[in-house]
Amino acid sequence: MTPSAPAQQCQKALTQIAALIQQKHYAQALQSLQQLRGCEQSPTYWQLASEALLGTKRPIDARNAIRRGLKLDPNNLNSKMALAQCELKLEHEARAVEILREVLAQKPDHWHATHQLLTALSRLGDMEAARAVIEQGLEHFPDDAALLFQATILKMFDLPQLQPAYIEALLEKDLPIHDRFTLLFVLSRLQAREKDYAQAAESLKAANRLKRSHVPRKIQLIESTRTVIEDFTRERIEPLLKAGHPSDCPIFIVGMPRSGTTLTEQVLNQHPQVVGVGERNVIGTLVGQHIRQLPAGGSVMAQLARKPKVWKAMGEDYLTFVRKLIGKARHSADKMPLNANMVGFIQLIFPNAKIVHCRRDPYDTLLSCLQAHFNEERLVFSPEEWGQVYASYEALMKHWDRLFPGSIIHLDYEQLVSQPEETIPALLDKLALPHHPDCLHPERSKATIRTASIAQVRSPINAGSVGRSRAWMPWLKEVEESLQQGRAQLQDLFDEPA
Repeated sequence: MTPSAPAQQCQKALTQIAALIQQKHYAQALQSLQQLRGCEQSPTYWQLASEALLGTKRPIDARNAIRRGLKLDPNNLNSKMALAQCELKLEHEARAVEILREVLAQKPDHWHATHQLLTALSRLGDMEAARAVIEQGLEHFPDDAALLFQATILKMFDLPQLQPAYIEALLEKDLPIHDRFTLLFVLSRLQAREKDYAQAAESLKAANRLKRSHVPRKIQLIESTRTVIEDFTRERIEPLLKAGHPSDCPIFIVGMPRSGTTLTEQVLNQHPQVVGVGERNVIGTLVGQHIRQLPAGGSVMAQLARKPKVWKAMGEDYLTFVRKLIGKARHSADKMPLNANMVGFIQLIFPNAKIVHCRRDPYDTLLSCLQAHFNEERLVFSPEEWGQVYASYEALMKHWDRLFPGSIIHLDYEQLVSQPEETIPALLDKLALPHHPDCLHPERSKATIRTASIAQVRSPINAGSVGRSRAWMPWLKEVEESLQQGRAQLQDLFDEPA
């Protein structure tokens, strides 16, 4: 297309590129934009460039692109929304809030801006402002499933919509699947509030099954867990125990989702020597890069054992990334529950790092996972699968304890929330950190939180959720049976030495 391309031709080309982005063909869309000439005076050009750059994980370039579009049309709402999205990707929630408020000032019924603003405010811990956004949003979208779900999280039960009969009436309508399972999560919470646990459990199971039915993924947890346990043997790790990076900077917080990992991170984040870095899949990414370079088939550990220099190199790469986040702090606190699967790799990459394993009652954990309505597809399981998830995690932690005796610090959630004055100082001792009174008040942390535990950790430590599953378990037999079956399938691995 020539520099003097007519507007009609530009529009046609940009519509085709928008279709590529809709199909998540980001690299192809970006290439098409780079080859397009004469359309750079269109704000849509820069909006699409921003979306394509975000899709290729280049948020800074995406922000620069959309700023060029805003210079052409400073009041363009689509461009402002794209800029807010870039700021959220860059973890600049406060900047995103300013932009989104501008959008809503121009268009109070902007659905996407309402939801993005709610996300940003919740991450920042401004719960009062988040409540106000929900109330204002429901004035324009009174039956919005996502807003109603967030309202239950923030316990806004005085809203007229938060009645079981009202939600049941909504579910009678022809709804998109996502709205349907979200409303089932809402209904379950409302039924539990009325202590109708039989109906609450049925709604909860229906929500999880419906959500799982739209995630095209096979589950092979038991098989993959056996593979990891059989691959990580004492014989293979022995020559590598000193091959890793000597730094003691990282503190890794692992465990099941909803087991107290976010609370633990916020406790440590209150310490002047520690900076919490949130959920970062850096270890998984680094290890995955090296595994993908190995020949297919055969033992992963047997092959990596022949590359002792790899372990220290991975440690250096990790520290290069994390030091940008923690500044001059002595320690980072990396809270990634799924790193429970990676403890063997972590121990070899950082033999002097501390690993805190958060433990919680299995059924309290599983109930909380079922209720969480996770955004990540890898955390979407049916009630029949969640027991396997827990059994696999439990077996792996048992194996890591056996391979690296005394190296893992076990922290019981029940003790943490019921006896924080004793448990937190003891944890700091094990981490070789001096006691600090602020650690007893994680709710005062100014850190941004991007997990399903946003609301809980903004409240003072309390034991209100301990034993919560007892009232539910008679109606969650599928979960109990799944856990027992998973444990039985893996038990033989612990009947003989590692």
